[in-house]
Amino acid sequence: GSVDREKVEEAVENELRKTFRPEFLNRIDEIIFFNPLTRAQLVPIVEIQLQRFRGLLADRELELEISPAAVQLIAERGYDPTYGARPLKRSIQKNLIDPLANTLIEGRFVAGDTILADVNGPGRAIVFAKQVEEAA
Repeated sequence: GSVDREKVEEAVENELRKTFRPEFLNRIDEIIFFNPLTRAQLVPIVEIQLQRFRGLLADRELELEISPAAVQLIAERGYDPTYGARPLKRSIQKNLIDPLANTLIEGRFVAGDTILADVNGPGRAIVFAKQVEEAA
């Protein structure tokens, strides 16, 4: 609760006093404490990070549908309580962007396609398939 938080803030301030000179500490206006991100909080961050990539795909007239399982996998593999959301970018690159780029180089998708990204197969990798329009 808030009692724990007060203890943490007090401990941090004591450490700062031990480490830095008073002249330096007097110049600091405010110290902001952040709570570590939870796994659940990473999911919307993945979506935000993907917006730029979706824009690049749109330039090639491609759309990306990404399953909740695929977003979850990226979030899981990019989760590190110590570093927050930073490893997430690498996880998106490694698990989604790089493999998808390879399928584009192979010519598996053409302008107008909607690409479905989902988790499948051994080693739980993200796989890509063309969304087939259902006949009305």
